[in-house]
Amino acid sequence: MIDLESGLPRLLLVLVLLCLIATNIPSGRAQANYQPGVNAGDTIRYGQVSASWVGNLNPQSPFANFLNVSSIQNTVSNANQNNVTLRQTMIYNNGTMNTFHLLYNTQSGYGNYTPFIPWVIAEGLVAPEAAYETNQAPTITKTVEKVFVGAVRTVNVISSFQVLSGGYVSSEEDFDQQTGILLYLTITEVYSNIYYVTAQLNILITQTSLWSPPVQPDFAIYANPFNARILKGSSINSTISLQSINGFQGTVNLSKTVVPAGPTVTLNQTTRAIPAGGTVNVLLNFSTTTSISATNYRVNITASAGMQVRSTVLNITVTGPGYSLNPAQSYIAIPTNSSGTDVVTLTSVGRFNGTITLKVVSLMPGPVLSLSPSTITVKAGTNTTTITVTTQLVPAGYYTLRVSGTGFLLQPIYIYLQVLPGPPDFTINLNPSLASYDLAVGTVATHVILTSVNEFVGTVNLNLYWINGTQTTFLGLSNPDLTAYGSTSIQLKVFGPPINIGCCGILQVVATSGSLSHSANFTIAVPPGPDFTVAVFPTSIDLPQGVSVNAANVTVTNTDTFAGSVELLWSIYGAFYGGGSFSPSIVTLAPGSSGTVIFRILILPPTLGKFNFTINVHSIGHSHSATLALTVLSPAAGYTINSSPSPLVIQPGSSNASQVALTSIDNFYANISMSASAGNSGLLLSWTTQRVHLTPNATIPSTISITVPSSTKPGTYTVNVTGTGNGIVHTAIITILVVGPPIVGLPDFTVTVVPTQLNIQTGHSASAIITLNGLHNFNGTISLNAQTAGNGPVFSLYTQVEILSYVTSAATTTLTIALPADATPGSTYTITITATNGTTTRQASIVVTATSSYGGQPTDTAGFSMLPAIAIGLLAGGIVTLAVYLITKRRESQETAGTNVGSVA
Repeated sequence: MIDLESGLPRLLLVLVLLCLIATNIPSGRAQANYQPGVNAGDTIRYGQVSASWVGNLNPQSPFANFLNVSSIQNTVSNANQNNVTLRQTMIYNNGTMNTFHLLYNTQSGYGNYTPFIPWVIAEGLVAPEAAYETNQAPTITKTVEKVFVGAVRTVNVISSFQVLSGGYVSSEEDFDQQTGILLYLTITEVYSNIYYVTAQLNILITQTSLWSPPVQPDFAIYANPFNARILKGSSINSTISLQSINGFQGTVNLSKTVVPAGPTVTLNQTTRAIPAGGTVNVLLNFSTTTSISATNYRVNITASAGMQVRSTVLNITVTGPGYSLNPAQSYIAIPTNSSGTDVVTLTSVGRFNGTITLKVVSLMPGPVLSLSPSTITVKAGTNTTTITVTTQLVPAGYYTLRVSGTGFLLQPIYIYLQVLPGPPDFTINLNPSLASYDLAVGTVATHVILTSVNEFVGTVNLNLYWINGTQTTFLGLSNPDLTAYGSTSIQLKVFGPPINIGCCGILQVVATSGSLSHSANFTIAVPPGPDFTVAVFPTSIDLPQGVSVNAANVTVTNTDTFAGSVELLWSIYGAFYGGGSFSPSIVTLAPGSSGTVIFRILILPPTLGKFNFTINVHSIGHSHSATLALTVLSPAAGYTINSSPSPLVIQPGSSNASQVALTSIDNFYANISMSASAGNSGLLLSWTTQRVHLTPNATIPSTISITVPSSTKPGTYTVNVTGTGNGIVHTAIITILVVGPPIVGLPDFTVTVVPTQLNIQTGHSASAIITLNGLHNFNGTISLNAQTAGNGPVFSLYTQVEILSYVTSAATTTLTIALPADATPGSTYTITITATNGTTTRQASIVVTATSSYGGQPTDTAGFSMLPAIAIGLLAGGIVTLAVYLITKRRESQETAGTNVGSVA
């Protein structure tokens, strides 16, 4: 693609192509098959060829290709599907000839034409179809009847007009509809900026083998104008001309149709007598009402004389009420480095009223334009706006300004601006003018761009001055030479940051030549270097008054190559009693790593309500913060979440279970939704149940299984457990200790109970979870027993025997504890759970405290009476004991028979 501003010799070719190529393709084009209408042997002669070129630039294509050409002969060599091959012979004024072989595709429009003039297009096309089937195909402007080579032919016309910088280019191409051959071509180009040019090209068919001039009398019909735009409620006249051909004389009958219906179309005469060799006219009136639809209308005028029928088309666009624009000066001249104005008048047409917005642009970059006002409320009559044109540093030359607007603008207007030369000068710019110092590269660079203005010629001296900061610099050339309208670029480098951290170092570049002096500033921002981020999870938490809990995880992540220690601090505002602590409070980060610490909160009375902890993380040159929202509830509100054991020790590639116990406080009950998150640790989590029905004053357990992938590195990890019920959110943190393979020891087992303390109302019952865990491939039967000193609680074990193996290394059972109604409130009882395997005994204990009962039938948490529940528990224990006894006897018999059952060394 050629730069239109460069003034290079191919400028005119590009402009002609822009004229010949339209960008809109109508939807109706798909109906065309784009086949050629010529055959091998067909000949076309263009006996009228004229080309002229006047200007201070050498003749350019396409005009240069036809200078001194008197005629052109095209012969069709071949026509195969969409491809047409032509042999073209140009005959010059001095009698010499030149022959070319041209290939053209009537579907795509591609060919080897130089210059790009389509000598043939597809047959049978009609406006507004595309000339060929590609996205940039020109659109047929109109389809009319014209006389060529002595015959009336239906012609497809493609016309274009484009405003240039300081001028215009227009073109028209006429193609025969039946055969697709070029009948007539005219191109006119006029402009004056850096170069001035006036050019003209005309090519007309004079002879062809495709048809013969009619010997019988005939006539032709034309409409003038054939295109028009009017407002609703107005009308327009078009002159219909009837021309005698080959001595035709006789009476012609005229008729008209309009599509779509709506306008009123009348002919002042429907019958006209055409004299031999003469031309007569009929006046057509196209009239509308204010209620008519605003759209495009097509008027077909048909003229018939016996069997001879000819027609033409009138295309009229009807618009609603609108407005027009009219400049006070269509041509304005302003010196460079100056400014000027032009007034544009807006006139309401058809009683248009409404608010519109105007826009003014230059078709070639340079002038700075503004409108005042740009938004105008148009009413009946006229309104004005003023265009201000500023030509600061704008090169001398011609510019075209276009003013357009929103709403029903009849048509945009064009204003031609001539920027007059000023005194020779130059400009200085930096690209970029603002940059960030690259710590990795160690340098920062820009380019000093000097441009000649108004034919400045000379040497420019460059000097550098630090306004803020200082550093070593490098300048590619300190005294460049500028040519008229030329430009040069010099690299400027800065080695090292001009300041420590922040914004900004400022280096001034001063350019001087004689009395002329200009400057530009290079602004350099110095980033603080590698950084880190801070995040807190969860971001909000509800805690009851009086607790001290691990509330959140604070994770500090290295975002680049930061290396060093960061310190964590917290702050809070409001009536908060208590405090917070980090474990640890200082984290050392390696490049590309992250660290997580636990934030623990202590809440003391009388703290209640909502608070925000601000967690600040500091290092040298960096400070970031995150917020933890805390809601402090009353001590009696809600429930608690506890997990056991802690820490949970797991080897890579293994799993273990943590018991999560939810305990109701002060008769709280709800459906609690449980969730857990291991962050980015890769730990796999699985619940036995994630929805727990917590009844008043009960403790309900749930189990979460945690699997450590084989690739996990040994270390400490955390799992955040969250419970949500009735709008109250509580959390617990399970600490996971991932260890390497243990030193192999003797098989053993452990026994734990959750919770280790229970408050039970007199006459009521509660339950605890007993967990057995096998160690070092323990394999055997464990007997369970529970006892307490003295009288007091009545308790039962759901199962009294559990079997552990290297396959099933953990088991749980339930201990149900009931207090009699006459138990003394405040008294405590220690229940000892004993687990026995042979001579190995392990114990755990739970402390039960009696609290006051509020009356009513003593029941357990399931709603059954206490004594039947105990009886059922004892019966279940007996059944399990009997089952274990039978299994043991069977093992003994199998061992006697030589079978080894479940024995692992």
